[in-house]
Amino acid sequence: MKKLYMLLVAVLLLAIMACSSSWDPIPPPSSSVKAITAFSLDGVVGTINETGKTIAVAMPFGTDVTALVATFTTTGVSVKVDSTVQESGTTAHSFTSPVTYTVTAADATTQDYTVTVAVASSSAKAITAFTLAGVVGTINETGKTIAVTMPFDTSVTNLVATFTTTGVSVKVGSTVQESGTTAHSFTSPVTYTVTAADATTQDYTVTVAVASSSAKAITAFSLASVAGTIDETGKTIAVTMPFGTSVTNLVATFITDGASVKVVSTVQESGTTAHNFTSPVVYTVTAADSTTQNYTVTVTVAPSTVPGAPTIGTATAGNAQATVTFTAPVSDGGSAITGYTVTSSPGGLTGTGTASPIIVTGLTNETAYTFTVTATNAIGISTASSASNSVTPIALLIGDAYQGGKIAYILQFGDPGYNANVQHGLIATTVDPNLGIVWALSSYQGISVPAPGATGTAIGTGLANTTAIIAQNAAGSNYAAGVCDAWSVTVDAVTYSHWYLPSKDELNKLYLNRVAIGNFDVTTAVYWSSTETAAGYAWFQDFRNGYNGQQIDAVKTNTFRVRAVRAF
Repeated sequence: MKKLYMLLVAVLLLAIMACSSSWDPIPPPSSSVKAITAFSLDGVVGTINETGKTIAVAMPFGTDVTALVATFTTTGVSVKVDSTVQESGTTAHSFTSPVTYTVTAADATTQDYTVTVAVASSSAKAITAFTLAGVVGTINETGKTIAVTMPFDTSVTNLVATFTTTGVSVKVGSTVQESGTTAHSFTSPVTYTVTAADATTQDYTVTVAVASSSAKAITAFSLASVAGTIDETGKTIAVTMPFGTSVTNLVATFITDGASVKVVSTVQESGTTAHNFTSPVVYTVTAADSTTQNYTVTVTVAPSTVPGAPTIGTATAGNAQATVTFTAPVSDGGSAITGYTVTSSPGGLTGTGTASPIIVTGLTNETAYTFTVTATNAIGISTASSASNSVTPIALLIGDAYQGGKIAYILQFGDPGYNANVQHGLIATTVDPNLGIVWALSSYQGISVPAPGATGTAIGTGLANTTAIIAQNAAGSNYAAGVCDAWSVTVDAVTYSHWYLPSKDELNKLYLNRVAIGNFDVTTAVYWSSTETAAGYAWFQDFRNGYNGQQIDAVKTNTFRVRAVRAF
């Protein structure tokens, strides 16, 4: 019996250990890494400016850039252009203008990269990259020479060159060269002749050396396509990764003229073997003659910095104020942007906000102003954008075109929200959003709007009425308040929304100013207000000639016109 008891205890302990070893109560944090680390078009490698988040690609003369396919690597989980997911080596784009690639990280944060493609001139004839068996050559553009040092014991009698050029063709002697295909013996220097589109030529002399049996250098080293800086004297390699990079499992790509590379006792495969670089890692290169050399690799992660400068949009004048649009900077500096500040010149008056547009108030009418915008993150404030167009604020008048409509009413002393220093009031749409529609959906036409209700009559109550009506009827364009709420209009790239069905008194202001506002049908027009009088009734106003703008309540089943308003 005692043996049976001990056996049961042992089985129970094993079960507990098995369960505990497979259960991780704390999931790993999502990564914020979101860099494009390599980018090429038709084999032409782009230059990535990680600070400015830009990628520049110079294509050979004559290249059609309307349907180029990008090959790229990224540390993020997905890449999009607009709403289209990008597949490296598959998705084509027109690069006649800059294209923005948006990288999404595992934690759902994003980073934009702007890709700009230029096409070489007809006289271009450079070799811009050259490798043999993966070993990168050093191009001396001044001397028109290319030097390649191959690892010890490499046979140089049949090496295939991979190269890029801005010319239209490359020859050795009379033989046309195909990058990645044509082989040569490099026992003596080989001359590559590049021909430009205008038929001019340029020679490059390629000289290949083979490392000695004692050679044991690391000649190139990168992590996630970020190149390291090799100090050959100190035998150190320094790599600075983008802000937010996790360094716990990075794979190194390297070139060596030695026979093998190890970290401790593990043989390293370039592009395959991963390491944790939270502390320095020592790579030991063994030469063909069995001598060794250590290289200490130290990885740091770039700190966050201030954002880039926003791009200015358009300034639009109002009464003692201006509305300024802008676009976010390409780089947030590795720290989320928390706000923007628009500053006037002259005067240094400011407006702040978290997105475009931003309104700057307190301006002097009849004075010309320009504006700049800065972005702020946890590190500090960006440099300012370029200056906006010049605008001159003026006092608004009834009937003026403004923010997607016409000024319908300007608040007067005693009105809710009146400010003696800044004009406020109502803007009306320039057309009727609907020519005949019920006040409420059929299910609610005999029911009062629930609390807080829609019984407000005064100026300033129309928005609250509309909100309450929509809460009862749900969003949609098949009843009066819903039509107004769904209305939007875009003027000069700015979209104006937040329209609503005017209250009884607000609708009356539209009637009184109907000529200045315009587009009212005075022969047949009857308009709904948002003011409810009873369970099945709401106020309307008669805009027809001869009816003197009388306001009457009617059953909600009637189909009347609507004219939407918004506050300014």
